Amino acid sequence: MENIINQVSKMNKGTFGVEIFTETEPAMRKTNNPFLGRVKKLTHYVNAILGVEYQNVVNNRLTRSGNEANYQSEAPKGKKHYNAFFYQSLADDSVFYLKIGMYKNTTCKSTYTIDGHEATMEELEALKPFLQSKSANVQKQQEAGLNEAEQYHIVAPKASNVLKITAKFGKETIYQRD
Repeated sequence: MENIINQVSKMNKGTFGVEIFTETEPAMRKTNNPFLGRVKKLTHYVNAILGVEYQNVVNNRLTRSGNEANYQSEAPKGKKHYNAFFYQSLADDSVFYLKIGMYKNTTCKSTYTIDGHEATMEELEALKPFLQSKSANVQKQQEAGLNEAEQYHIVAPKASNVLKITAKFGKETIYQRD
């Protein structure tokens, strides 16, 4: 795990145009779920940003929208800030989460595999009721005065789930899992 921490932390803060590939087990409902333990989610982020201070971005957006810039960020539940690029688990200090900044031009495409093969449309329809989804709205940012379109989001997969990170439109590999 140290390899990804070292490689990414060497980057310039605020590196735009990053491509990130992850493989995760999606959050799923467990009750009567025939897909449990059989599904992987492969996600490709394009034009993401790494190394941005979340609180600064939100406060800048508040200022631009004419609101008072007094937003105080907290690390997500069970995590603490490690550096501009990573969170660290409170329960296990060997577990890290990559902070992926999502901007308006960031695209995110996910595909699902079931038992190692890409899920068919029929399988996806059957899988859909078991997948858990999160709201795009960040309540604390909304309370500070930002509507959903103005809000800044961070996605934080476990660093161990990151397959590859590239910059400069895929020309420079920053990290690749062995």
